[in-house]
Amino acid sequence: MAAPMSFFPRIIIGATTFTVVVAGALYLYYRSRYIFKRKPSDTVSASTSEQHLAKDKSRALGSPNTEREISVVSLIKLLDTNDESQLCKVLTTIANKAAFTEGQNAVWFAGGLPVIIRLLGRDSDRVRTCTASCIANLSLNSHNQPVLKACIPTLLSLSTDPLHTKGLRLASIQALVNLSVSGRCGEYFSQPSALQSLFELLGDGSSSLGQQALRVLVNLSADETVVPALLSFEVPTDFASLLASHHPPESLLRTLSFLVNLRRAILATPVRTTSESASQDFSSLFTGGTRALRVAVETLMHHGNADVEQQARRLLVMLSGP
Repeated sequence: MAAPMSFFPRIIIGATTFTVVVAGALYLYYRSRYIFKRKPSDTVSASTSEQHLAKDKSRALGSPNTEREISVVSLIKLLDTNDESQLCKVLTTIANKAAFTEGQNAVWFAGGLPVIIRLLGRDSDRVRTCTASCIANLSLNSHNQPVLKACIPTLLSLSTDPLHTKGLRLASIQALVNLSVSGRCGEYFSQPSALQSLFELLGDGSSSLGQQALRVLVNLSADETVVPALLSFEVPTDFASLLASHHPPESLLRTLSFLVNLRRAILATPVRTTSESASQDFSSLFTGGTRALRVAVETLMHHGNADVEQQARRLLVMLSGP
């Protein structure tokens, strides 16, 4: 009887021990499986998060990708040549890339802006035309303008010199149009010589160069750093002809916008007029010359183009102010 009594407790103890061991093993197995299953996920998640942060930072800085940057660096190096044909091909390629923000940034990061600016000093009008076109595209990016604005005097000289080809003159004035948009180049455009060049190009507004010069002046009339210089600038004798109704609507609209911007600046911050002087500047145009200006503007209120009529009406109301 003693033997059976000692046998069954052993079976029970053995079974219990086995159960505990198995349960523990299963627990450790599933626990380790869960941990190892999570770790790769956490690692990937952290890695992905860092990649996103890097991309966001790169996007914020506007930095180009490595492949594009290397490509642009190679192109910039090719500009170190006296081969006119190669220069024009490379500049055209860069200009095409610079039509997009990524390309504009890539040229900046590659240190290509000063290299391109120097090419405006070449003797070949063909090379200078390609260079001006390249600068025109690069200047669409306001971050490039602190460097590119140094070439404004050269571009003004090229655009006003009748000895240069029309293509070079148009490419140069187009670059000036783009440089005048952001308001970052006022110290160059506010120079009397710069304004003189622009109004000489403007003329009666009938030429393509004159229309581009008018675009520059409209942009500058919205730049508070240039407005004082514009208001003190002598009104060209043929300026009133720009308000003649035979001009295209877009030309009339630009001329009216130019005057609206200047008049708005006077109303916002009254300036000393020079109506007593022999010459008439733009600030006195709105005082001593108000009658003649009002007649021209009233005529445009019945032009037939809705935009021109609306802008003429706006200017007329502003002329009625103090």
